[in-house]
Amino acid sequence: MEGAGKIPSGGKNLLKDAYQYVKDTGERFFGSGGSKKTNVDDFNAETATAKQKGNFGEIKSGDNLLNNQSIKDAGYDLKVIGRDLPSTIDDKIVKGIDGLYENTSAESKIKYVIDESKFGSSQLGKTKDGLQMSNDWLRGTKTKKSRILKAVDGDKRLADKITKALEKDQVERVLSKVDSSGNVKTYRIDADGNIIGEWP
Repeated sequence: MEGAGKIPSGGKNLLKDAYQYVKDTGERFFGSGGSKKTNVDDFNAETATAKQKGNFGEIKSGDNLLNNQSIKDAGYDLKVIGRDLPSTIDDKIVKGIDGLYENTSAESKIKYVIDESKFGSSQLGKTKDGLQMSNDWLRGTKTKKSRILKAVDGDKRLADKITKALEKDQVERVLSKVDSSGNVKTYRIDADGNIIGEWP
């Protein structure tokens, strides 16, 4: 194959331009340190905005679900599917499901875990589709907007798989309550969106 591996004519400039673009946009995106809070270690509940509190809660609850040994011991070896968790407390807020996880543990009948994180005294909200985390809310029964489909970035096959698992009681709905120090307590939620005890 002639010319394979060669940089096309003008390609060196293209690479140089691409590098410069990534460098420039990276600096603009990440900043150069500034005073903007980005790290959970810098989190201060007294000065944090609602967005920062929400992201702090999601980061801490995700870390807990993925790394807490007692959750693993209870038969949950979770991996994030769908959208990623926030990486900083200043990430843009995304409405809908906070955390969607596949349970890779072969011994468990639970195939998926759906998490809603709440910071401080925040409660599960009432919506047009019913109580947050209820089956109606997850499926978007009244609004016809499936939150499961949105959480998996429009992957219809995966959304259908999760919805079927929901109907077969193979999905755990979890509420993660996060305090200002980052401590997490987890609760089980039923199909109607009610808290029915601690989880796991």
